Amino acid sequence: MICCPMCDVAVADVTASGRSEGVCPKCRYTYSAISGRVAQIYTKQISPANPASTRLAYELRIERNDGGTTMVEFAADEDQVMCAKTTRRPWSIR
Repeated sequence: MICCPMCDVAVADVTASGRSEGVCPKCRYTYSAISGRVAQIYTKQISPANPASTRLAYELRIERNDGGTTMVEFAADEDQVMCAKTTRRPWSIR
């Protein structure tokens, strides 16, 4: 189940095909989830705002259950728990 973290409303079910999308009926933000196998991971160090930490950019190639491929890109500080985000808001899966 994909839920809007701001409104605490169910937005869509996660499907077996590997791609799920939905729109929150309250705030109208669009959310999506991709499931599948990580086929490749690319990382590179980028200049952080805080020089004391290390910031990494990630690029994941995901092979979906329906046979397609999706690229996911995000960045995180090395000491943070990583969470991929949509272009608008963080999403959550329950």
